[in-house]
Amino acid sequence: FYRIFTLAYDTMKKNQFAEAIPLWRKALLLDPDDGKAHYNLAVSLTRTGQPARALPEYRKAADLTPDAVRFAGYAWALAQNGDADAAIGNYRRALSLDPAQSSSEAVLGAALVGKGLTSEGLDHLNKAVAIAPESPAYHYDLGHALAQGDNLAGAIAEYRKSVELDPASAATESELGVVLFKAGQTVEAMEHLNKAVELAPASADAHDKLASAVAS
Repeated sequence: FYRIFTLAYDTMKKNQFAEAIPLWRKALLLDPDDGKAHYNLAVSLTRTGQPARALPEYRKAADLTPDAVRFAGYAWALAQNGDADAAIGNYRRALSLDPAQSSSEAVLGAALVGKGLTSEGLDHLNKAVAIAPESPAYHYDLGHALAQGDNLAGAIAEYRKSVELDPASAATESELGVVLFKAGQTVEAMEHLNKAVELAPASADAHDKLASAVAS
């Protein structure tokens, strides 16, 4: 078992996920109750575009090794397969085991905001930013949620921070431009919208947002 496990793991480390799948399956024939093997098989299936097949493996991994990482993985798989409510529940379980898991805070926050539970969602997004203040993605997610709630000043502050941390993100430049435009800061808005197009000239979304601002 351990020889096959090590071979499968080394194959994954080389990003050869398709090749790793049969190795993980072989390992599980030898030890069906190894939670790490089920989890790594799930990851390999996910990385090869098979989220539906990954779901039972994530579930089995969480049953066998009920830690924060396994529940977060299972939650992610549930969300990918369209079960938002079950995903939220499993992100909560992950955070009950590891309150410092910033990724779960961020994804749970965004999911709650998406279901209209804005106040609770913002609490989790703020926690994610507090745990990992250098993550541009978390500032972006918080900015997006604040913008949805028409807190333009808050959204602008978070998008600015995200741009500061990741100046190459066309998506953030574009979203910052949009909220600045809504806030009446037209000149600066156009600078960011043009910057987004400069960073991602093939992005239809960046062009559309710029065109919409110009036409207004």
